[in-house]
Amino acid sequence: IIEDRFTHRLGYGDKTGGQRTSFNLHIDPPPILHSFFKWQSSVIPEIVLFMCGEKPGAEYTFSIADSWGIKYKHGEGIMQHNHFPQALSCIYYLKVLENSSPLVLVPFKNCPEYSLSIPIKENYLYVIPGNMDHYVEDNKSTARIVLTTNWKYI
Repeated sequence: IIEDRFTHRLGYGDKTGGQRTSFNLHIDPPPILHSFFKWQSSVIPEIVLFMCGEKPGAEYTFSIADSWGIKYKHGEGIMQHNHFPQALSCIYYLKVLENSSPLVLVPFKNCPEYSLSIPIKENYLYVIPGNMDHYVEDNKSTARIVLTTNWKYI
């Protein structure tokens, strides 16, 4: 779907961290992803209601800040990071093969003992607060493709 757009290398300490697209995938997406971004825009209010107990109203709404794809090969991952100052980060797993590494959430930056390893599934959307640290251990499968979208308050 987006194979020709993986043009940037990610750093992962002294290792390779995968390849990513530009950060504006939502601005000029391949035709098949138009419906993906439209669908994601339609579910954000329900996600906010579920996460916060309140539905976004006229006083605060959300917009896509940036979006990109990442392709991990065997042995590639990404170091601990977050997406602050964005409000939400949505991670959609487009391709997940057997033995793909989990998404690891670190809810308390200085307390790694509370990290939570989340098994991932293909065609699932995972939503986390933008300020939550997370990382991906070295991938143990041959390929894994992720679409990430950051949402901001407007």
